[in-house]
Amino acid sequence: MEKQELLDNIVETLKKGGFEVALSRIQCSFDIVARRNLIVLIIKALVNLDTFSDEHAWDLKILSKALKATPLVVGTKTKLGSIENGTVYSRHGTNCISLETLEDLFIEGNPPLIYADRGGFFVEIDGSLIKEEREKRGMSIGHLAELIGVSKSSVYEFENVDKRISIDSVLKIEKELDIGITKPIYIIKATDKKEINNISDNPVDAARSDLEKTVLGDLSDKGFEVFPTKRTPFNALLKEREILITGISNTKTYIFEKKAEIVASISDITEKDAMFVVNAKKVKENIKGVPILTQKEIKSSKDVEDILELVHERKVDNKREN
Repeated sequence: MEKQELLDNIVETLKKGGFEVALSRIQCSFDIVARRNLIVLIIKALVNLDTFSDEHAWDLKILSKALKATPLVVGTKTKLGSIENGTVYSRHGTNCISLETLEDLFIEGNPPLIYADRGGFFVEIDGSLIKEEREKRGMSIGHLAELIGVSKSSVYEFENVDKRISIDSVLKIEKELDIGITKPIYIIKATDKKEINNISDNPVDAARSDLEKTVLGDLSDKGFEVFPTKRTPFNALLKEREILITGISNTKTYIFEKKAEIVASISDITEKDAMFVVNAKKVKENIKGVPILTQKEIKSSKDVEDILELVHERKVDNKREN
């Protein structure tokens, strides 16, 4: 399966699952932003999961923390072969799944059950069920350990310690006790609001250009918390009661307009404000519904409130415009 076919299938699956979808449409760290009620997804589509890079992971981490979203990679294979359905892989701390697993999760309502990790496939179990059923049968820990071929200490850990165990051990326990003990994997998790504060000690230092560093430095001086991204259609996220998706540009070009269109879609989907800052004396108030501010306006503003006021004055409802 080629990248475009994979991307088309992901979009179709999400729409069937009731999501609103915005596409990046340019090469960057993510391909899709999707929303269904309180669930927001930031998705990277990759045929080969092993091509997921540190830069991809950085941006997905920034975006997921700021936008209270779940980062996901959807792919079809690794260097070892096709990825298994119903299985969660991990690359750079990000959950990775197959298209079929995505469909099972959001259309059928069936979460995955298996983790792929070094050494094989593992699951999380409900240890209290093992203990309850074992004691109901009058079976000692030692007897169960002997039946499934592990140590007594292993059975004790199965019952009392939250840990992942091999599928082979699970199958043996379920056969002996005649119960299901596997826990589903809930990959859609609430974001800890405090985590975004620990992404970088000096975030402005991660800026990609002198202009970006200057603008983000000015925004930081005005009172925004600044989180630069590396390979996205915008340059940073600003955190101050509301997240501002911020683009920075020297000139208004075709690429600039394309980025503004993408940012407008993401802003609508995530219900977060957006703006572009340009190095020009005079510009239109907005483009594709995204407010445009000049570098001089940012520098001359007194504080966060001044900047937010300009953004809200120039904001246009992009859905209404289209």
